[in-house]
Amino acid sequence: VLGNVCGLISDALRDVIVHYIFRSSL
Repeated sequence: VLGNVCGLISDALRDVIVHYIFRSSL
């Protein structure tokens, strides 16, 4: 379960980072 939670947080974090970079690049 812990690994699944870590993976979920990692995916969410990646989405936020990518969104932030995409937005600041515009």
